[in-house]
Amino acid sequence: MTNKPYNYDEGLGTVYERIMLNDYFDGLLDKESISTVLEAPFFGMTGLTGINSVHFAQRGCHVTLVDAKDAYVEEARYLWEDLQLHDRLTLVRSDFGAALPFADRSFDFVWNFAALWHWQGAADLLAELCRVAKRYVFIAMPNNKQIGYFLRKKWLDKEFFDTVDESWMNLSKSRKIVEDNGFKIVDHAVLDVPPWPDTCMPVGVLLEKLGLAKKGKKKETEGEKGGWNWDIMRYYAGEDPGFKDRVEKYAFVERLPIYWKIKIVWAHHRYFLAERQG
Repeated sequence: MTNKPYNYDEGLGTVYERIMLNDYFDGLLDKESISTVLEAPFFGMTGLTGINSVHFAQRGCHVTLVDAKDAYVEEARYLWEDLQLHDRLTLVRSDFGAALPFADRSFDFVWNFAALWHWQGAADLLAELCRVAKRYVFIAMPNNKQIGYFLRKKWLDKEFFDTVDESWMNLSKSRKIVEDNGFKIVDHAVLDVPPWPDTCMPVGVLLEKLGLAKKGKKKETEGEKGGWNWDIMRYYAGEDPGFKDRVEKYAFVERLPIYWKIKIVWAHHRYFLAERQG
């Protein structure tokens, strides 16, 4: 990997959800024939922008990424080139106008993660995702029933919620659009269930906001202490083979063999997977 302008250490929370998402996709890829993937829009998850679908490429799929901002597209381009995966990537900048620039049923798997609430025309966008999906549509959104969401909205980051459309937290809204476009929901549950609340901010910042850490005091990072560095890019590049095992140590709630609705008060995200009918 090259010298980088981005800080590749995303923090434990973000890399945890990436690893859990990859595990879910592995379960699908192991059973189904999926060779073409569209992620649109690809901005939604915290951390590095544009690497959500890297795991698909490393499993042999060709990935197409679409988003509307030049900065997102350029960051994605740099990251995929740094991983030497650019030959498995098509990168498109689109304003998501009347239609996506693809033919009907162009992609085996179409998805996005926590992206819909950033878009005013999300209903039209979702219908377009269905149009270009040959087999599957996967949508994941933050879980507004967990305590971290409540803390963020009511106290820690109230201004953020003026910038998004929270109606998309109700997955029945997006499910209806997908079903009306010829798909059947074949799986739905929760994902990303670590033993900490989801506030979308680093632990140090959270402690400051809670009055449990002194502002301005420099906090040592895991890497500075000679410990763990939460850099999933090194893992993807094959430079940190023990990375996934370190993350898995925090997955004990995720792996509990209990009904998923019991986990909903703590899960960070909800999702559904839909399959085209006919």
